[in-house]
Amino acid sequence: MNNKKYIVVIIMCMILLQLAGCGNVESNVEERKTTDSTENTLRLNAEQLRMLEPSYTSATYRDMPKTMRFNGKVDILPEYITSVSHPLGGHVKAIRVVPGQIFRKGEVLAVLEDYKYVQLQEDFLMAKAQLKTAERNYRRQQDLNVNKASSDRVFENAEEEYNKLRIAIRSLEQKLILADLDPTSIAENNISRSTTITAPFNGMVSHINVQKGQYVNPSDILFELVNAQGLIIHIKVFEKDLPSIQNGQELTVYTNSHPDQPLKANIMTINHYIQEDGSADVYAKFQDSPSRLALGMYLNAIVTTYKHKTIVIPETSVVSYEDKSYVFERLPQNVFRLVPLEVVSTYEGYVEPGKSELLADMEIVDRGSYDLLMAMKNKGDTE
Repeated sequence: MNNKKYIVVIIMCMILLQLAGCGNVESNVEERKTTDSTENTLRLNAEQLRMLEPSYTSATYRDMPKTMRFNGKVDILPEYITSVSHPLGGHVKAIRVVPGQIFRKGEVLAVLEDYKYVQLQEDFLMAKAQLKTAERNYRRQQDLNVNKASSDRVFENAEEEYNKLRIAIRSLEQKLILADLDPTSIAENNISRSTTITAPFNGMVSHINVQKGQYVNPSDILFELVNAQGLIIHIKVFEKDLPSIQNGQELTVYTNSHPDQPLKANIMTINHYIQEDGSADVYAKFQDSPSRLALGMYLNAIVTTYKHKTIVIPETSVVSYEDKSYVFERLPQNVFRLVPLEVVSTYEGYVEPGKSELLADMEIVDRGSYDLLMAMKNKGDTE
């Protein structure tokens, strides 16, 4: 009997200890809740509330677009990259551009010199002089032949010589044009030993493959030029998002250097070949030709696909602090609680929050959220 009493006493002691432990745990939890609540809340007196004059709103349902974000970079269509060489070659006398330089059509890129240019101009002038003589002889033989004062054979020889020289001059003119020499400006007292290489369009110098004093052959590439009209966007789209992408779809593009100046583009082609990393290549064309872009520059692109009805709050309700977003919930007795917020998307002044069901029954501060945030942080600094 005594043993039974002893066992009962031990069990009662164990129950009391467990209850005491639970009480401590509940006390700690309550204390932590109180601490967290104090750190994330702000109580205003009547005078402070009158000075701040916050306005209030609540979450509503609205059609919001479904957006997808992609990373990409500036690329260019192959036909807008031009390799520049010279059909006759020569020694590089001067280089007038540097890599990355913007140029205008007709601007001098380089100056070449060689005896071949002198020889070409000499052949052209000699042929023109011979043509004058051949033309006079042709006209004379033509008159004589009409009057039967000369044979047909002599007239035909004069006509053949005249036509040969005309063909030779036309051929030399085209060679001069290829060598960037103007046939109309070539004269006995205006023979040049040099020629210029000029830009065929407005664009940018991508690469320079020669240096001053170097001899270049007709097959050597001197410059690589880029025409900004051919700049495009190359983005990677993963397989799960590919069904939402289609040709003609509009993109909003942002650069790291100008994030506040969005650019517009339209999808031009989709490569449906899925690569090993699960992505496909998609290309888009800029609606305008922005001058601030460079080949290879990284971009962020946003694609809007379709709209869906969801809970939203006004964008003016959202405040940012240390790269995080928040809203203020109005509680009884002039207390305001700072609530973390995940921004899914923004559209026409409204924000789609993550876990939007948590905001469904909240009274949210609209105008005055930033003032409340400053007051809360100042309170923390003072403490």
